[in-house]
Amino acid sequence: MSQKPENLVNPDTPNEAAEAVEATTPTYDRGKATFKFILMSAIGIIYFFVPVIPDGGEWSTPLVWSLSFIKALIAPIHNWLLVAAIILLLIFVFLGKTGDHPFFKKHFGETGPFSFVLYAASLVFALMIIFQVGPYSVICDAVGGESLALGKSVMITIIIAGFMVPFLVDYGFLDFIGALINPLMRPLFKLPGEASIDAVTSFVSSATVGVYVTSKLYVSKHYTTREACAIATNFSFVSMGFYAVVCETAGVMKYYNQVILWSLLLLFIMAAIMIRVWPLCKKPNEYYDGTPFEPDSEERKKFSAHSFVDGFNAAVEKAGTTPVWKNLGETLVSVTMYSLKIAAFILSITTVAFFIQVNTSLFDIIGLPFIPILNLLGIPDAEGIASACLLSITDLAVPASVAAAAGASEMACFFIVVLTGLQIIMFSECSLAILESEIPLNMLEQIIIFLVRTVFAIPLAAIVTHIVFGF
Repeated sequence: MSQKPENLVNPDTPNEAAEAVEATTPTYDRGKATFKFILMSAIGIIYFFVPVIPDGGEWSTPLVWSLSFIKALIAPIHNWLLVAAIILLLIFVFLGKTGDHPFFKKHFGETGPFSFVLYAASLVFALMIIFQVGPYSVICDAVGGESLALGKSVMITIIIAGFMVPFLVDYGFLDFIGALINPLMRPLFKLPGEASIDAVTSFVSSATVGVYVTSKLYVSKHYTTREACAIATNFSFVSMGFYAVVCETAGVMKYYNQVILWSLLLLFIMAAIMIRVWPLCKKPNEYYDGTPFEPDSEERKKFSAHSFVDGFNAAVEKAGTTPVWKNLGETLVSVTMYSLKIAAFILSITTVAFFIQVNTSLFDIIGLPFIPILNLLGIPDAEGIASACLLSITDLAVPASVAAAAGASEMACFFIVVLTGLQIIMFSECSLAILESEIPLNMLEQIIIFLVRTVFAIPLAAIVTHIVFGF
C-alpha cells in the first residue's frame, strides 16, 4: 500500500477534518468587523452621495468637490501630466510585452497592436494640440481642444473616484445592499442585487468608474460573464455631473431635473429589455474562472425571509476578512494603470471622431434614415438633429453640440439629450473602458448593442419628450 501524503486529512478522522476546515477559514473579530463595515461604508456613502461641503453658495458631495479642487490645483501642469502618463503607458506596454516582470506582464502583457497604435497616436495628438503644431482642422478647439480636455478630465476622475470605490464594494456595503435588492433585481433584470451599486457609482461619478467596478466584481466572481456584460452595457449610466454639462450645451438646462428623472426610469426599462435580447442573452452564464452559475443557491437567497440579517452577516464577514491598507494600495495601483489606458484611448478616438464631425458630412449622411422616423414620432427639427441620433457612440457631448448648432428647438434638444443618455455605449467612456477591462465584449458586439439600444430608445425618448412638452 502506498504511503498517504502527510498534508492530506484522513476522512475517517472527523476531528482532524474539522480542524483542517477551521484552519483554512479566515478568522476575524466580529465587533471590529462590524465597526469596520459601518465606518468604511459610511465614508463611501458620504463621499459619493451626500452633499456636505459648501461650494459657491451650494452644497457639493465630497466627490464633486474633490474632483474640482484637484483639477484646479493641477491645472497649470495638467497637460504635461497627461503627456507624461501616455509616455509611461508606452514604456509600460513595451516592458509588459518584452520583459518578464510580473507587474508589467499583469497590467500590460495582453495589449494588442490596435491598442498600442491608439496609445502612440494619443501621444502624437497631445503634443500637436499642446504645441499647436499641425493641421488647424486637428489642433483647433472644436477638435483637439475638446479631446485634450476630455482625456485630462477622465484620467483624474478615474484615479480619484476609483480609489474611493472600495469603500462601497470591499467592506460589506455591496454585500448588504445586494442581499436586500436581490429579490427585485433577479426577476426584473436577471441580475444580482450588487448590480445596483454599479449603476449608482456610474451615476454619481462616471461610466468608466462604473465599468471598473463591474470588471472588479466580475474577476472576483460576484458576476457571471453574462451578468458582467449586461451590467456594463446597461448600468454604466452617464453621471449626473455630465448630464448637467450636456443640458447646458443643448440649451435645456431648465429641464435638467426632468432629464434626470425620466432618463433613470427609461434606463431601467431599457435594461429589462436588453438583457433578454441578443447578443447579451447568448453570453455564457458562468463565472470568470469558468465555474457555472448555480441557480439553486440564488433561488434560496431570493426567497430568504431573513434578507436583512443575511445581508448584515455577509457584510460583517466581508469587512472582517478584507485588509484595509493592502487593499487600498492595490486599488490605487490598479485604477492608476487603468486610467493611463483610458485617457490615451479617449484622446486618440475622440480626436478622430471630432475631426470627422467638424470637417466632413459623414455623420449627416448616416443620419438621413432617421429623418422620416423622427417626423413620424412628432419630433421637431428632424433634419437638424437626425445626424445626432448616432453621434453619441463617439461622445455624449457631440449630439448636444450638433443639435444646438443646428438651432433646434428646446423640444428637439431635450429629445436628443434623453436619447443619447439611453444609448450608453460611447467610445469616449464606456466602450473603451470595457475594451480595457476583463469584461469579454469586443468592439463589434458593443456596436451591435449600441444599435439595438438605439432602436428601443428612440420611441421611448419620443414618448417622454411629448409627456414633458405636451402632445
